Amino acid sequence: MEFHGDGDETHFLVVAEFREIKEQIVFEKENSFATLGAWWKAFLSDKANIRRGFILITLGTFEQTVGSNIITFYLDDVLALAGITSDSSEFAINLSQYCVAFIIALIGICLVDKLGRVPMLVGGTLYSSAILACMAGLTAAATGSVAGRNAIIAMVYLFQIGYAMSWTPL
Repeated sequence: MEFHGDGDETHFLVVAEFREIKEQIVFEKENSFATLGAWWKAFLSDKANIRRGFILITLGTFEQTVGSNIITFYLDDVLALAGITSDSSEFAINLSQYCVAFIIALIGICLVDKLGRVPMLVGGTLYSSAILACMAGLTAAATGSVAGRNAIIAMVYLFQIGYAMSWTPL
């Protein structure tokens, strides 16, 4: 009330919002299920709901296994392998990779309807997998050289580009 109606309970916006809240409460009471089992029975009785549920579970599983957890959770360890241990350098890399991911995600949002969701997901997943494989190889073989360590950092950015382009817009 104090934000939308300047303290006036009869302001048209306050009245409209209050009416919407009451209508939503009535709707939820009228359309609620007695038990959780009744909800599941209604959900599973419709083939479209089963398909939607399968798609959600599958997307959630693949989104977790594409490798973003590895990059975000173990980035400090990856940077330490690359010889970057100062807090300011780690912060700069973290910040810049998320800025790159944000910009690429915006580009991905613009492309998702033109290219299609499935091609973007498949392409982004294959690209991210290839980058992770290259990163693993570089980590195993090239951490002794400056060029190898720099290549590992480049792979982090390349992974973020692929992930942000394909998975983030969805």
